[in-house]
Amino acid sequence: MYLFILIFGGSVSFFVYQTGSSISSVNHRLTEQQLPLFNNISELEHWLYERERILYEHYATEDKLSDMPKLAFAKKQVGGYLNAISKAFPE
Repeated sequence: MYLFILIFGGSVSFFVYQTGSSISSVNHRLTEQQLPLFNNISELEHWLYERERILYEHYATEDKLSDMPKLAFAKKQVGGYLNAISKAFPE
């Protein structure tokens, strides 16, 4: 009887250890790879909408030169986030 309880307890402990290890692996992959990638995609979306807004203002106003620095900055941000995302998906 005691041998059965010992074997059963050992197998439950091993199962719990394996499950914990699997959860730790998934958690590590999520925090190290997927969340930063999701953040980059979210920022890219933001800067694409911001660039679109700046372009609408640019074509709606008479003073075209005032929007150029904002447009250049938005373009730089979009390029930076595209580069960061492309590094996550090498071909």
